Amino acid sequence: MNVYFRIIHFYLAKYVYLCHLDNTFDTMTTGNIIRFVCILLLWLGLCWLLLTRAARIDFMVIFTIVASGIIVFVPLYKKYVRKKD
Repeated sequence: MNVYFRIIHFYLAKYVYLCHLDNTFDTMTTGNIIRFVCILLLWLGLCWLLLTRAARIDFMVIFTIVASGIIVFVPLYKKYVRKKD
């Protein structure tokens, strides 16, 4: 178990060091895309639960969905998608 931990730690430290040299922390790598897709699917699932369990769909339900989308996706957009100046 300890050997596996050391191997994972070595490769993780190597990746962080190389990313630091290349200054590629804020780009959309494959890991970031997978993370973004997982967050998107989780958010869509929670919105689906909200819409199917609500007694009626009114302004507050729609406002909750829109506000949660803004809270979740605007910081991700600013960090990974928007072009840097």
